[in-house]
Amino acid sequence: MSHKNKLSLVGQVNKVLSEKMRAGIGTSKHGDKEIRKATGEDPTQGKIYSYETYRDYVKWACYFVKYCKAEHGSKTLGDCRQYVDEYLQQGIDANKSASTLKLIASALAKVYDCHTTDFIPTPQRKRSQIKRSRGAAVRDNHFSEKNNRDLITFCQNTGLRRKELTRL
Repeated sequence: MSHKNKLSLVGQVNKVLSEKMRAGIGTSKHGDKEIRKATGEDPTQGKIYSYETYRDYVKWACYFVKYCKAEHGSKTLGDCRQYVDEYLQQGIDANKSASTLKLIASALAKVYDCHTTDFIPTPQRKRSQIKRSRGAAVRDNHFSEKNNRDLITFCQNTGLRRKELTRL
């Protein structure tokens, strides 16, 4: 293969995950899970069913391969595989949330066609540890709670998110 035909690490990640995305879009995840229950084989292994999942997996897998390139000089996805546990351990040491670590592990498992149990164990997710931005945000400085009391009451009662409100 000539130099022109070689993909960068990020390109390799995009290629692998977009193939899995093409396999998953338009198929029923529920149907695949039913097949898994009936036969024991896992048809969900090589598929990504959601665009959001795809974006998240690409993002975290790219962070990982960039780390491998910078720290270890890796040039292929195969070279990077041996550093997955090291990368996850760094996330644990940096006190990343359990949900983030599970997402990273899931993304890398999808890239390498394996299960997250093949990597080091990550912390368990606990509902009490979920952090959400509940305080005042800079983007809301222009918004007056006093003048918009009706809107605030509506939002609190419906539980709609900002994005959902804008769609209404």
